[in-house]
Amino acid sequence: MIVSKNVGANTAYEEKDDLVRAPMQSGKLPQAESEVSVYFGHIAPKTCDMRLDVGKMRVWIDFGEK
Repeated sequence: MIVSKNVGANTAYEEKDDLVRAPMQSGKLPQAESEVSVYFGHIAPKTCDMRLDVGKMRVWIDFGEK
């Protein structure tokens, strides 16, 4: 996952503008999703995750309080 401070419809990606880079896990869904879906869930005390489904692929990342 990349969080950038330089975003816009016609903006070219510049790595120097990245605020955060974090690896995401991935897996396959049993059925293809017809639309892109983004989910946030509280999965444990002080921990949540973000899931993104596209077609037959799901990627996710966990966030925790420090």
